[in-house]
Amino acid sequence: MDRDAKVNEALYSSLLSKLESARISQQLENVDKGTKFKIIDPARMPVKPSKPDIFKSIMMTLLMGFGLGFAGIYTAEYMDHSIRNVEDAKAFFDKPLLGAISRIELDEDAAKQVNKAIRG
Repeated sequence: MDRDAKVNEALYSSLLSKLESARISQQLENVDKGTKFKIIDPARMPVKPSKPDIFKSIMMTLLMGFGLGFAGIYTAEYMDHSIRNVEDAKAFFDKPLLGAISRIELDEDAAKQVNKAIRG
């Protein structure tokens, strides 16, 4: 019994010293945390927002839209291999043409051509 009491007393003393050591470490850690950061210059409110710049965004969008539109038109025109008249057909085919469908002209179209011939 005597021996158990001494072992328990030694264990209690050891645990008590560890608790005290932990408290001291905690206090030192808290003191160090308080001194880690120091404000040199206070923050200032900006005069205008840095982002988004609405004017630049609109201009870039318009430029990209026009660029993509022109690229699409160019690509569509480049990829178009349709035959529109007899000369295109003669240039495309190696064999002679047997026939072609005439264009039907309306009276309005004829009047426009006459007016062009008179003016020009």
